[in-house]
Amino acid sequence: MLTMSEKRKARSLTDLIEELGNRDASVRMRASLELAKHGEDAVAPLLETLADRDPEKRKAAARALGRIGAASAVQPLLDRMPVESPAVAGAVIDALAEIGDPAAVPFLCEAVLNEDLSVRYNAVRALGLLGDREALGMLVEALSDPANIVRQRAVEALARMDDSSLWVPLAEMLIDSSAGVRSQAARAMGALRERRALGRLCRLLRSRFTGDRLAAAEALDDIGDPSVLPELREAKAREGQGQVQQAISRAIESLESGE
Repeated sequence: MLTMSEKRKARSLTDLIEELGNRDASVRMRASLELAKHGEDAVAPLLETLADRDPEKRKAAARALGRIGAASAVQPLLDRMPVESPAVAGAVIDALAEIGDPAAVPFLCEAVLNEDLSVRYNAVRALGLLGDREALGMLVEALSDPANIVRQRAVEALARMDDSSLWVPLAEMLIDSSAGVRSQAARAMGALRERRALGRLCRLLRSRFTGDRLAAAEALDDIGDPSVLPELREAKAREGQGQVQQAISRAIESLESGE
């Protein structure tokens, strides 16, 4: 027989589950956050909600399960992937990333090939957060995705792997058609301290795009090789954008102090 406290908790969980389907997005978010605070007590009703007819309830339930980090939710979440709409699938993918179980990696790799842009984007982002080397091949393949934002996230995800053998595919993205992808690739080269990319980064200093020049200057600063000082000094002399000029000046000062 349930105690009074247990009955109150059960009612609270039931009410919160119902609020997951509220028309007001802020109410749904609050209910999801409150359910996550209940921890394991909320897992069973949330798992049941994954099969609810209301997509908003399913989406919010998945998010709550992710916040809880419930290992028991991994397989039920994976089972939902093939049948969910892209909007709900995104929440399922985010939940799997938060839980962090490597069992999700093969399914997320498959999602990278999904025809829906949002699903591919979320899958690449999730694989980057998980950092499992099993996903390397698929993330490299995602560098050829037709969508700029997917390629950008693929660069970011691969940079997280901190693997110098990835410098070739990442360096290729320094000449991508998207400025956002090029900037992300430059940041990746800086994070990896990749000296083999110095020439390409120096060429980016001459780009007509401000973001290219800024990212290149910051990456050269991070790599810390004084051999690029002549290029940086030339770039500073011709640079007319204040933020970029400041980044170049910081790089020069840092490299000069280390000579």
